[in-house]
Amino acid sequence: MQASSLISKKWIALTAVFALAAALFAGFRPGTSSAAGTPDDPPPVNVPSYQWAYNIKQSNPESALKKGTTFLSLNELSTLFSDLVLSYDQTTRYLIATAPNLRLKWRVGSSKALINDSVHAMSTAPFLKNGTLFVPLRDIVMVAGATMKLDTSGTLLVDYGPRSLLGGSPAGWYWVRKDNGNVYTAVGSEMPRRIGYSGVRVTQYGYLDVKKTGETSLLLTVTHSHGEPALGTDIYRLVVSGGKLVRETAVEYYGMARAQSVEEADGLLVLLDGSELQLVRPDGYVQERFDLKALGGYDDTYTVEYASVEDRLLLIRPYIRGTTLLVDLRDGSAAALYKELLSEEEITRIETTEPSPFVPDAADNLTFVKRDGDSFVFDYRNLFTGEQSQLTYTLQ
Repeated sequence: MQASSLISKKWIALTAVFALAAALFAGFRPGTSSAAGTPDDPPPVNVPSYQWAYNIKQSNPESALKKGTTFLSLNELSTLFSDLVLSYDQTTRYLIATAPNLRLKWRVGSSKALINDSVHAMSTAPFLKNGTLFVPLRDIVMVAGATMKLDTSGTLLVDYGPRSLLGGSPAGWYWVRKDNGNVYTAVGSEMPRRIGYSGVRVTQYGYLDVKKTGETSLLLTVTHSHGEPALGTDIYRLVVSGGKLVRETAVEYYGMARAQSVEEADGLLVLLDGSELQLVRPDGYVQERFDLKALGGYDDTYTVEYASVEDRLLLIRPYIRGTTLLVDLRDGSAAALYKELLSEEEITRIETTEPSPFVPDAADNLTFVKRDGDSFVFDYRNLFTGEQSQLTYTLQ
């Protein structure tokens, strides 16, 4: 492709239909997986594609033009191909890119590269300029399974739909496939290996958080926002122990209320599987289970604001109703804290407003801040004036 140098870029979201681009390398299909889930797993889904548009009329420090070939910097490529781990070893002068079922090794100055241990001829060679590595865009596009074209206005368009959510660090990278839920890991620039399959399906916006919970244990949290305008929130929690995926949970919310829950309580993971609360050891063993609908008294999906295994206390919130409940697990009692902390006028307003995750006035506007001994501290926004204050509830 003939192109002049680039000056700017813009990101344009396309419809959420993604197809794998045909690779130009014989026998090589980027990102494919031969592993299948269990019969109970949801079927694979289409994942979103995005378009990056580059104005190629002027120069840009993240790009270069050399003999009619467009090059992008390693930093720019990392942004564009967000599910690839891209690294450059200054000692060996090798660029390495890894993703599920993909490992590219390409030396500066060479027009040949190793792709999954097979040698492939590339269009030209990467080069260094003032310490910055520049890579031929067309080759990375083909390796990653993207497409690119030059439109009539002279804008270079790159279409790419990252197939995985990526998180972690060189000490341990983790990928969760958006389309089929397969989970992979790798240390540094190793070829990723599959450690399990999950029910994760991401058709729109997703984020992966990786948290170490033990010597050989981690918690992967996938947050999937979907719908317009992103009112749906799916939260998947994946427990990895001993190098394997050993447990997963999922909970779904739809509305404008807070959907996040606490992750840990007294050394146990706090996991929500629908309306079931699971208190789980880092190795994936479920120590206790609780039916939040039974505890809270509402046929609703819940969030967990606070949990103490030692004191047998929970702060939970029914998502639609939005009223904070203090649950004593010793006797199963649940106290609605708005009745203890707010005025009669405010209590009446809450109880006469139809519960809805789309109507803020239906909630109690209490946000848990901390526990201080026997006291629970909340930020509060007044239901009538909007004035901010702090309220404290003390255990009897």
